[in-house]
Amino acid sequence: RSSDLHQKDVFFREIYSIKDINIIKNNLFNRWYPLKITEALWFINKVITKKNYDIIYTSLFMNGFFIRLSAPNSYRNKIICSMRTSINNYNRFYLLIERIFIRNSYLVFNSNKTYLEFKKIIKPKYHKRLFVIYNGFYVSQNKKVVNPSDSIEIKKEDIYIGGLGRMNKEKKFIQLVRVFQNLKKVKKYNNIKLIRSEERRVGKECRSRWSPYH
Repeated sequence: RSSDLHQKDVFFREIYSIKDINIIKNNLFNRWYPLKITEALWFINKVITKKNYDIIYTSLFMNGFFIRLSAPNSYRNKIICSMRTSINNYNRFYLLIERIFIRNSYLVFNSNKTYLEFKKIIKPKYHKRLFVIYNGFYVSQNKKVVNPSDSIEIKKEDIYIGGLGRMNKEKKFIQLVRVFQNLKKVKKYNNIKLIRSEERRVGKECRSRWSPYH
């Protein structure tokens, strides 16, 4: 669709404008799904074998599955996969794949809950391959949140609760707002503030915006 093409054009224009980032694009010609997957796996294998990257980082299950399936043995312990969803969204096949590929790769979670969930289904000898790196936001030396449109002064005497993500039901931001409202009623927490980072789509372009809630 034209809207999808426009979104991709905006994405690639922004990425291409960043120095020292190289993008290798490939058009898949086969329409039959099994051949299309085979073609994609062959292309990935060809590129990463030729380039010999030090580290490969990928996000979400299917991307990680394709990379780890097509990677040669030389990429053992060089692939890092980011998991940003609950184990409840994984079917039995997905979980089986993670149990197999964890032997040669690493999993990074942005949630301690998800980390603990996966820890239960991964053999203990591979637990050292599981890590948690929380989402965060950049704070400059002058203690102001860096934002394209405005800045929020961070005061030492205030307590800040930060939340990142889209404002949809899956992110459950309403729960954070309810907790915030209850804490505001407690006298010793009257200096508490809530900061939200939202992914916005403006003209199909993703932007980040910081909004303070006092």
